[in-house]
Amino acid sequence: MFVQQKAFNRRQAAAYIGKSPSTIDRLVKAGRLATTTNGTLKYFRKQDLDEFINSGITAKEVV
Repeated sequence: MFVQQKAFNRRQAAAYIGKSPSTIDRLVKAGRLATTTNGTLKYFRKQDLDEFINSGITAKEVV
């Protein structure tokens, strides 16, 4: 999938990596997925999402 977008909100990030928004929350809480903030809004950089995808970490590993 070729995506030019560089930053994603929570729902977009979930769709991009094929997980649910609640899984995104668990990954962030566990320190497995980085966020970037702009004021009070959290964003997910495409680079960080790609690194997560390539890491081979599964959502089941994050409890």
